[in-house]
Amino acid sequence: MSTDDIHILPSSDSTILISSNVTNSSSSSNFSSTSSNSSSSVELTLYSSERIYYLLKNEKQQYTIIKNKVSPPAGFYWTIFGFPAKLNKKTGIFERINGYTSCEKCKKTFVYGPNSGTRNMKQHPCVTDLITQSISSSKDVSMTQTTIEKTMVIRKTLTIEQSKTIKDLIVRWICSDIRPVSVIEDDGLRALVQECIRLGMDILYLVCAKCIFLGSIYGNIEVNDILRCRSTISNHIQVVAELCRARIKNFLEEPYKNGSLSISPDFWCDKYKQICYLGVTAAVVDKDYKYYTLDLFCKQFQSYEKTGENILIVILFFY
Repeated sequence: MSTDDIHILPSSDSTILISSNVTNSSSSSNFSSTSSNSSSSVELTLYSSERIYYLLKNEKQQYTIIKNKVSPPAGFYWTIFGFPAKLNKKTGIFERINGYTSCEKCKKTFVYGPNSGTRNMKQHPCVTDLITQSISSSKDVSMTQTTIEKTMVIRKTLTIEQSKTIKDLIVRWICSDIRPVSVIEDDGLRALVQECIRLGMDILYLVCAKCIFLGSIYGNIEVNDILRCRSTISNHIQVVAELCRARIKNFLEEPYKNGSLSISPDFWCDKYKQICYLGVTAAVVDKDYKYYTLDLFCKQFQSYEKTGENILIVILFFY
């Protein structure tokens, strides 16, 4: 029948004209829709777990296993599992075969998808053997003889640079977290740090079946050779504060000259003691048009009147 034929069908109300072109186009659209819906299952019909296993074993130049690109993979089994892939001869790139996962050691292949789960991978003999080896190696390490260095405390004099680094970290901790200086002399803190130093020689960290030792540089050092007394830290706070003020002053000099610096006062009151405080923040735009905010200070405001003149007096007192 010609594609241009028109059929006249009688109807109770009117005559219906049907073109075979319409019928053919409708059939064509239905076919394309069916094809698109079934395209996702083409690979599942072309391959099976047994066939992929055979191809990985015998056609290694055409088929391989690629890693799971999720970083880091959710399960430990992904250390030896990956996705089967076929070589695209046009691009020279291995393309994943969807719907399956394969073991890199034995090439065993399982169906893998949203509804398949991961039980087969978790219970795979290669995975269970890997776990057993990891546990046995951990036991072997833990059963080694304890050396004298691990049990006795070593007295060690730190270098000037090492001592300064420790003091800088303590100052940053106390000032950033608003802790009292006396916390550095707490017996509990020093006992905790001493234990952390000791454990630094023994801790075993297991990552992907690889053993990594976290050891200290000098061994089990006496904690009092590291942590200083409160007077030393108090003096070092003053030193660090002067350095920070000098850096801030130098940083604000260029925006101040270019008129890209603004000072914003902020009053707030302690709801328990009803003490009034004045905080001052500097907003800066540098020569590279980068925006910064700096908290310059926060001080108890003792004046009764919160006027601009009184605020300026406090600011000039600090700078």
